Amino acid sequence: MASTISTNTMSSTEASATPSLAEPSTAAPTITTAESNQTSLNSSDGEEDGRSRSNSRTLRPRLGTRKSSGTMIIPADHPDVEIKEESYPADDARAMSPRRSSADTERMVQEARQVAETHAIEKQSGINALIERIESVKAEHDKLERNNNALQDYIGGLHRSMSRTALDTSRKK
Repeated sequence: MASTISTNTMSSTEASATPSLAEPSTAAPTITTAESNQTSLNSSDGEEDGRSRSNSRTLRPRLGTRKSSGTMIIPADHPDVEIKEESYPADDARAMSPRRSSADTERMVQEARQVAETHAIEKQSGINALIERIESVKAEHDKLERNNNALQDYIGGLHRSMSRTALDTSRKK
């Protein structure tokens, strides 16, 4: 058996004047069971069915008159707003000031500089390694380029000598 609970709410003027969390609702909840809803829906009497629909419509205001369910902004000096001043013991972290002494800040600055210097040295060594690698690849490329040119010259010479030999043999016949 499923049941739903609905509560009576304050009027729209009361809701806008008081925050929703400041006072608990004193209205008694109304419990509606699924069986009672089912009997009215399964009823063959159209008149009874029409009354249950009109009753549900009277409980809920029309769309144009409903209040927004968004955040209600209430001024701090409103009488229903209670601002609690909390005090903490001196050793509690919430009571400690976030300010630091000059010695602490100087120590933190030195640590930050040291970390930045180590990062810079690491990055510089990485860049130097990349430069060396680029230069070695460039030298290897130049070497391969020279060898390629030499091979092309050699192949060209062989081709020319083969064509001369072919011409000479054809003339001798």
